[in-house]
Amino acid sequence: MQISTHIINLPSRPERRQAVLKEFENKPEFTVTVVDAIQNEVGLLGLWSTMKQILQDCVQTEDELILICQDDHQFTEHYSFEKLQQCIEDAKALDADILLGGVSWFQSAFFSTENLFWTEKFSGLQFAIFFKRFFKPFLDLELDDFDAGDYRISAFTDRKWVIWPYISTQQDYGYSDVTLKNNKPERQQTLFRQSEGALNTLLEVSRYFNKRMLAGFNVSIDLDTVTIPTFIINLPERCDRLAHIRQEFNGRQEFDITIVEAIKDPVGALGLWKTIRNIVTTAMENEEDLIIICEDDHVFTNSYSKQWLVTSILYAHELAADILMGGPSGGFSHILPITDELCWINAFYGSQFMVLYRKIFPLILNEPFDESVTADNILSQIAANKLSFYPFISVQKDFGYSDVNDRSLEYRHINYVFEQSTQRFERVVLNFKLYGMRDK
Repeated sequence: MQISTHIINLPSRPERRQAVLKEFENKPEFTVTVVDAIQNEVGLLGLWSTMKQILQDCVQTEDELILICQDDHQFTEHYSFEKLQQCIEDAKALDADILLGGVSWFQSAFFSTENLFWTEKFSGLQFAIFFKRFFKPFLDLELDDFDAGDYRISAFTDRKWVIWPYISTQQDYGYSDVTLKNNKPERQQTLFRQSEGALNTLLEVSRYFNKRMLAGFNVSIDLDTVTIPTFIINLPERCDRLAHIRQEFNGRQEFDITIVEAIKDPVGALGLWKTIRNIVTTAMENEEDLIIICEDDHVFTNSYSKQWLVTSILYAHELAADILMGGPSGGFSHILPITDELCWINAFYGSQFMVLYRKIFPLILNEPFDESVTADNILSQIAANKLSFYPFISVQKDFGYSDVNDRSLEYRHINYVFEQSTQRFERVVLNFKLYGMRDK
């Protein structure tokens, strides 16, 4: 196999041309052509136009795939032609549109083969293999002044994979002709280290949960006997919210409800955290194994059922969860499906419905805090095993205001925020069902 390789270079950057050509020395598997980059005041648009020109020229050729490289590409110690060949064959079997040698940033990932991981969104086109099936669709994509090519590709296609360990990173020149924020010394090296670290974390999380699931899990419980200690936080003057939340729980005998008067504080988020701490103290005194904490803007979705709630709570307990979210509004970079209906997340916003397990109680009470505290952030930091229902069983009612959230613009658009969060979960979970490798 010989790979038609197109290296994009500005003629005014001869040092980059020389360096990237040296990368391909003694690698006869690549048939290299240097392509003069189309210049544009907006570097991203110039790169995009150059990529389009390359692909347009290749549409009528017999190439099943081509490699487009930027002139800051450099091979890592993990590169070998044998590995690349195997990854290409695996990507073909997955009907991939694009295969990347390494990325400087990504959102959500899971493995599809031993050396390929799928990702929701990425940054890093320095080594990108385009498959024939993607040539024409790519040519129809448009880019505006405020977009980036890698983000545009991420939004357009789900058929994108990255080679692991990375076989390509970016040489750090201390400047970028494309991305202004990368005009800092050692920024690229830092970004790739962080990206590799994030992927290793996801690998560890996946292996951890896979080991716990190997033995299987069966629920044998009389649902009619289940009652879960449930604490609903409400400010007394918010009668509209109290009436709303009482209606939400009306007739739901699975919840043993206590209305908790929220601690008032000039800093609303601080008052909420103090209230949560008091609830946790009560739970420990009562020797509870788990509790539910609700805010008074919680709304059950149509996906909710008593059986699913109880089964998922027990399953998450077997998986040693610290916290189980009814439905996060955002705040997460990574979603990792654990089962068909439970996902791990690295962080979250949206504490309107939370199941807290006993093992997180002392962490909550021992964690130092100040006036900058938010429940979402501090729980995200201290809880290693954060799981979420999917589909969501809880969202927030839009009252048009928040007594807690200082993200006022986000809160005014709370329905939109949950829609975006739901769409991200849906995309990741759907692709995991299609392409996920569960025993990585």
